[in-house]
Amino acid sequence: LGTSGSQGAQGLQGLQGLSNQGVQGISGSSILTTNNTFSGITTFSGNVFSTSILQVQQVEETYNSYTSNIGAGTTVALDCSSGNTFYISTGTVSGNWTANLTNLSLSANCLTNVTLLIVQNATAFIPTALQIGGSAQTINWQGGSIPTGNNSKKDAIAFTIFNTGSGYNVFGQLVTFG
Repeated sequence: LGTSGSQGAQGLQGLQGLSNQGVQGISGSSILTTNNTFSGITTFSGNVFSTSILQVQQVEETYNSYTSNIGAGTTVALDCSSGNTFYISTGTVSGNWTANLTNLSLSANCLTNVTLLIVQNATAFIPTALQIGGSAQTINWQGGSIPTGNNSKKDAIAFTIFNTGSGYNVFGQLVTFG
């Protein structure tokens, strides 16, 4: 099992040499030192930091479905508390819209990606504006101008978001499939 550190307000610290134990539920601020191996289902709640190389064999990410109708000029709240990927397949979209990313947890000097997978109808529309927590952001679109959606196709819009500590830098791109 290795040596274990202190448990308390700082969470589990100093855990070394843990191997094949199926550990579940490490929470708080955790510092894991050299040669930790976890197998089975391991849940980390809170932040996990690595000061060295972090090797991950497979990552599964939860996606959020959005199926409500979207009107022209509508602001659509997309809750990032359960993931940063949104599958948007609506019956009716009547115009371009604004995406409002709510509950986006992003520390200063860090970045994240948010992806919108949009199943387009006969007439395609996209979010041409972005808000984070209700505050308007400037999207720096690939190629320098707002792209257009693609009728009856599937569009993937990726936003790379940097928290500079004093605001956000947002870079957007659209890729079309099938």
